[in-house]
Amino acid sequence: MAKDVVNRPEDGGEKSLQSQTPVTSSSKKQWFKFLNVKENVEALKPENIYDFVLHKEYKKNQNIVFWTVFVSYMVYYITRKQWTVVGSQLMANGTIGTSEYALIGLIFSIAYGVSKFVSSPLSDTKSNKWLLGLGLIGAGIINFLLGLSWLQTVPVLTPIILSCILMVAIGWVHSFGATPSVRFFYNWFPNKSRRNRIISWNVAHNIGSAMATFIILGSFTLFSEVFGTLSYFILPSIISLVMGVMVIILLKDTPESVGLPPLKEYYKMNLIGEKRQQQNKGVDESTKSWSYFFVKYILKNKFVWFLAISNLLIYTLRMGLSDWSLMFLKDVHNYDMKKEGKWIYSMFDWGGLAFTLIIGLLANKYLKHFVPLTIGVISIATLALVGIWLTGGLKSIAPLVCFMLLAGFIFIPQCFLPIMVSEFSHHKVVSTAGGVLGIAGYLGDALMSKVIIGFGLINVSWNAVFIFLIACGCLGAVILVPMMKEQVSQ
Repeated sequence: MAKDVVNRPEDGGEKSLQSQTPVTSSSKKQWFKFLNVKENVEALKPENIYDFVLHKEYKKNQNIVFWTVFVSYMVYYITRKQWTVVGSQLMANGTIGTSEYALIGLIFSIAYGVSKFVSSPLSDTKSNKWLLGLGLIGAGIINFLLGLSWLQTVPVLTPIILSCILMVAIGWVHSFGATPSVRFFYNWFPNKSRRNRIISWNVAHNIGSAMATFIILGSFTLFSEVFGTLSYFILPSIISLVMGVMVIILLKDTPESVGLPPLKEYYKMNLIGEKRQQQNKGVDESTKSWSYFFVKYILKNKFVWFLAISNLLIYTLRMGLSDWSLMFLKDVHNYDMKKEGKWIYSMFDWGGLAFTLIIGLLANKYLKHFVPLTIGVISIATLALVGIWLTGGLKSIAPLVCFMLLAGFIFIPQCFLPIMVSEFSHHKVVSTAGGVLGIAGYLGDALMSKVIIGFGLINVSWNAVFIFLIACGCLGAVILVPMMKEQVSQ
């Protein structure tokens, strides 16, 4: 019976009729190809059903990993931006001054940068689903405690001291965000698609940052009548707690942890650093400890340090803009922070999202390495910074266009540098390499943005701030020039 169905004469007749039908326009056939019934698909047989199921399982788990990591990192940035938004409001109503605002932000940056470096080796050796999940749960709890510290029943000095203490804890738990996330991509995705996944994932922090302002202010709108200042912290804390539990439930650390073959075996690929390792004849690195790879592929790797210095300088631009742009727009351009500020500030992240996705994905498709393009986008971002400076005092479209250009282009090197530092190291220490990059970046945030700008230059003039940031942009591009023609190690 089945055989009769398969060999129905009308099937052959219909097929021959279709083949005799003249095609009047190749463009029509191309445009409407998706409407055709899919034919000639290889039938499942006992000998290929294993490959079919394996492929499906790999793809399913890869998609779960990508989207869970994407959303979790987005949520991290909602609580990370908490102080930027709430601190700006507290300055606006006179509760604190710029020095207190900068001090609390500085404490977080130092704690986060140091913790990211110290905890990054854990991502190379421990369960990343637990690191990522527990980090989100901890961020939710401590963020709520931070809100409690600003209840208006206590003197203003007390919440400042408590906030500084809690910022150390928040910085520590936030260090379990980026490096575990990146490690998932190196555990689950082959060389060909990993860059695209990381580039796409990188915009999660843009979305999280852009949403943060609305979620934090929305939380205040919902709960302010009952909870006062604490209401800023309620929704972000709940979202972080829920997402942390979901991460622990949904994520799997490696293909082997769900019974799938290892990434290297399934894709028949070399892992990062293996080609370089093969060139070291007579050296068997298969039995070497983590410290061996750390010393050889990070401490003694000049390219890792070039990238780290560039990241320090680029982070100064990014965080300088993030920390002080609301004040700049208010003082120089006379923008109303409550009515216009949140929309302008969110442009910083939406611009980063659009430019990172478009330029990043196109670059990965057409370019073999990212260094020349990275130098170019840093230069464009620096020119946009000059544009913002020169349009000071004008409440017009010009500073907003320059602001969005700077935001868009400054996030591209922030996306490329972590990819490059991993690919110039070794697959055994990709998270540790990211930790080195991270502590350099947050040194730029803490020392350059919070201390040099926050405690020094901002009290001199905005001109001094812009000259300093422009110099950082120029140096951040120049330090990468020696790497122009270098090939990655995979």
